[in-house]
Amino acid sequence: MPYSNSRSSFNRRNFLQIAGVSAAAVAAGINAPAKAGAQSSLSSWGSSRGGDLPQDSELFGLGVAAGTPRHDSMILWTRLAPEPLAEDGHGGMTGGDVRVGWEVAKDEGFGDVVKQGEALAQRELAHSVHPQVTGLEPATEYFYRFRVDGKVSPVGRFKTLPAPGAKVDDFTFTVASCQAWYHGYFTPWKHIAQEPDLDMTIFVGDYIYEYGIVEGDNLWRQGASVPDVFKAKVETLEQYRLRYSLFKSDEHLQAAHARAAMAIVWDDHEVENNYAGKWSEIGTKAEHFLYQRAAAYRAFYENLPVAPPALPEGPNNRIYDSFDVGTLMRFNLVDTRQYREESAEDASILGAEQEQWLNDKLATSPAQWNVVVNSVVVVPIADSTDQWDGFPTARRRLIESLSKVSDPVVFTGDIHQHCAAEIQSESGQPVGVDHYRVIGTDPNGVDVLLGKTIFPFFHHSRRDVAGEKWSYYVKVVDASGTESAPSGKATSTSLPSVTAGQALATIGSFDRKGTEFQYSPKDYKKIVTAHPDQTITVGPDATPADVPYLLPGPGDKWAGSKSYTLKWTVKLDKPASKAALALWLIDTTKLGGVLDITVNDFHKQIELPQGATQGSRQGDASGEPTPLRPAAIEFALAEDTLKEGENQLVFTLREGGWLAWDALGIFAG
Repeated sequence: MPYSNSRSSFNRRNFLQIAGVSAAAVAAGINAPAKAGAQSSLSSWGSSRGGDLPQDSELFGLGVAAGTPRHDSMILWTRLAPEPLAEDGHGGMTGGDVRVGWEVAKDEGFGDVVKQGEALAQRELAHSVHPQVTGLEPATEYFYRFRVDGKVSPVGRFKTLPAPGAKVDDFTFTVASCQAWYHGYFTPWKHIAQEPDLDMTIFVGDYIYEYGIVEGDNLWRQGASVPDVFKAKVETLEQYRLRYSLFKSDEHLQAAHARAAMAIVWDDHEVENNYAGKWSEIGTKAEHFLYQRAAAYRAFYENLPVAPPALPEGPNNRIYDSFDVGTLMRFNLVDTRQYREESAEDASILGAEQEQWLNDKLATSPAQWNVVVNSVVVVPIADSTDQWDGFPTARRRLIESLSKVSDPVVFTGDIHQHCAAEIQSESGQPVGVDHYRVIGTDPNGVDVLLGKTIFPFFHHSRRDVAGEKWSYYVKVVDASGTESAPSGKATSTSLPSVTAGQALATIGSFDRKGTEFQYSPKDYKKIVTAHPDQTITVGPDATPADVPYLLPGPGDKWAGSKSYTLKWTVKLDKPASKAALALWLIDTTKLGGVLDITVNDFHKQIELPQGATQGSRQGDASGEPTPLRPAAIEFALAEDTLKEGENQLVFTLREGGWLAWDALGIFAG
């Protein structure tokens, strides 16, 4: 029932009704007892008495899914919903419990069925089932389906994980987050569903959004309309169930679920924007907010292929999990919302028990790649108290743990950008890589699979593991399903950075914090007032504080219509026979351009087509592929280029564009 302003309906009995589900009910949803009182029995997959079951081919209107992957088991999921948007949240199911048959086969035609059974779809759990299939073979492709009274679900597919200790050469997975149905179409899911060798999908939070959906405000999906019931902010169990139904009604999301198993963590919008533990951002009293959180957590379980620990006991549950891909990878999925304290220097974001669990999983990992899947950004981005920025001591402990394992990588959601950045210790040493990404939506049905890529090419000062690289491709998919050609491969390499050498002269800071355009210095025209001759002179004892980050500034109307030159005089007290130049970029214009770099008698030309750091945003789906370009430009100078005294460096950006840069330096080689 909806909340009242006084919240007078809140009491222990109501709380248990909304959040507490008996162990028997959970068990029946996994494996139906032999004599459960249900409306339908399914003997040998034959027809049986129909009772009041809907005689509708859309009984499985929310699709099928698999999740919680293991080498020998899998959780299957479906929810009976012939009318997914029925306002009571029950999907049009008006009767009682229903027996649901399931079967798993090694072929899509189900000629080789290896497992079958029944689960009980109960009204108590919105007629969802979560059968746990065990005794499966490792690294094997399977197909599954459900049946009720002669009605058969769509066919789903999954692959079990490799056996423990197995040597694995490759593993293909996608990472997704932040899907807002009302903001656009989910055509990237269509692309994911068509991946030929997909092993698994990782979802890093914000599977739904709780905001009211209002035409003329946030309903941008062209041609879409929703009943009035969706205009209200989500707070009750019925509303959460209904919101999942709306989002899961998308055919491409259903196709992606049916294509591969999904491992899932939540972020904030599965409950409420920016909530932290028992604290609501909008000031709801903790005892009342826990009531809402319990409803949200229950709807999460009911609508996703997660294991029984994800079903809440009151407002509490457990979604953190870990699994191995042979000896290649260990995935550690963590919950950064339920256990977090209010943001403070010494506050915990994971809670003591989960943090110790994660440390143990990292410390005992046999894997080469150690992946932490969480919902908020680990690297410093904006001093945001909602990210790990708000928990600096906890972040230091995490980075310390990551520094002790082989090849750590973090996957993140939340911020609606796709970026990649090195995770560094307090001393500035690279520890791992943090990828934060989103499946974007567009009101016209054009979806960008990955929005914007910063530092897609890494220069590491350690961890030179030959031949082992993180790679991804990018496509743009329009509403009709037309795909652009793939971008060039973006790779995290083990190439050492020239910045590991002695700095001879630098402008800016090589701290990898300039990963977002909006977080760079605001006074972009500083160079015009501080250096009217466009010349900067630096040396061992003089590095200017007022550095130009944008050439030219956004206020310069001639940007892109003529050449622009920056002169830099570097004074050295002795010659440097071997040296290298590093130019770390933030962004470049989509118009493209050519950057000429001259150091005394040395000359190099850099092309900047279509935005060197925006290679993931290709625009026209019918155009030629745009390679993902390194955002860190580093190269060696010819021997004896630098001499004692003054050295002239000239950067000329030809007509056609502008660039924003983070740091510029000369380093001894």
